[in-house]
Amino acid sequence: MGAGDTGQAVKMRIKNSVLVDADPGKVIMLGREHPDWEIVGGDASDPNVLKTAGIEEAEFLLISTNKDHFAQKIAMTARELDDEVKIISVLHDIKNFQELRDAGINHLISPISETIDAILGKLIPVGENITEIAISQHSAALGKTIMEIKLPQDTIIGAVLRGHHLIKPESDTILQKGDVISLVSLGQLEPDIVDAISGEFQTIVPIDSFVCLLISEDDIMILDEVLHLASCGIASCRIIFPDTLIRYREVIEKKGIEFGIKLECESYMGNIFEKFKKIVNELDPSKNPLIILPQRKLSLLKYHIPAKYIENLINDTPFSFYIPKSRQYKKFERVLHFITDRRHEGLCASYAVGMARVNDVPIKSLVLHNPENSYAEEILIHTKRIAQVYGIEVVEEVIEGNPTLEFIQDVRSTANQLVIINWECSILRRDIMRKIINEADASILLMR
Repeated sequence: MGAGDTGQAVKMRIKNSVLVDADPGKVIMLGREHPDWEIVGGDASDPNVLKTAGIEEAEFLLISTNKDHFAQKIAMTARELDDEVKIISVLHDIKNFQELRDAGINHLISPISETIDAILGKLIPVGENITEIAISQHSAALGKTIMEIKLPQDTIIGAVLRGHHLIKPESDTILQKGDVISLVSLGQLEPDIVDAISGEFQTIVPIDSFVCLLISEDDIMILDEVLHLASCGIASCRIIFPDTLIRYREVIEKKGIEFGIKLECESYMGNIFEKFKKIVNELDPSKNPLIILPQRKLSLLKYHIPAKYIENLINDTPFSFYIPKSRQYKKFERVLHFITDRRHEGLCASYAVGMARVNDVPIKSLVLHNPENSYAEEILIHTKRIAQVYGIEVVEEVIEGNPTLEFIQDVRSTANQLVIINWECSILRRDIMRKIINEADASILLMR
């Protein structure tokens, strides 16, 4: 598709191919110059033109048009006619990469990117990795100079592509939205670091939706905290409440507009706890929802939400839970991250950095010292590497004594903080975790 220089060169090499072009003059000219060529004139996004060219019998479809949106239209039409054909296309602007892949194109070739790789391949020793990253509006590197970007020690920026211009990276080069940078690294870059630099997700961990339970009018106060996080994570928010709170629906919806969040309010009669549990059990795990349960201690043995209900809900579902405690939202002083076991700790580290970033606060990492297992130290290094890209401070504290006592002491030392706990952690007893969830003044992010 496309009888320019690329299309003609491919046609010369692959004899049993069909050339398609929308320019009648070019089709006539090529027909005279190459009477043995099979050429079809017409718009390649027209299904009749593709059928005439033999799309239904073709093994490959090569798109070499001069605009990415033309390639997208052609690919979508081709996919409707033949879902098996392998589609290859030239990519002119890397920002259109995902749209073209979504259109059904199997392989995209960027002439400029291929040139950069060839150049860097000559300059950089074999065995080092080159990663191309496009800078989006949410990138941690946007608006910063090369010198200000805190990359891992084994990684440098080898080239900057701006539009069709290749820029030699200097220390004072300021990265702009749409720039494509080539990172050269001695090892494989962690996906979290790539996400941080590209800004693919506004927070490091993509939370698609929040599902929040409100019990009483006092819970309206926690919405500022919840909606702030939802807005930073570009997530929708589903609010579940009893019909006794129906008069607050307008207030809740106004808060959603204030934070720019898509809100879905649902009120129910009867037992709201059973209804909420049914709703949670019907959620799609692939959508990565975060369950919000506002909890506070009312008296010696009485809680806002029954403690047993929360524990059963956590045990029965595979989702992460957020327990906000603030009666009036204000920025956290820090994120407290307890690094212990192998299970989920890498994800906990990502959440810790993501939450620290959206709240603009440091991380305190409690690291369980184990001479026989260095995994906790490895997770700490991983956390620091990601945090460094965002310019987030990580304060570490190695636990040499009783981990439960030291953890509880740190939780109690600062009320206005976010504490991240791994529910699968084998170091903290379940009764201790229950007590923290229900009685601690800090907000809790409980990972599953």
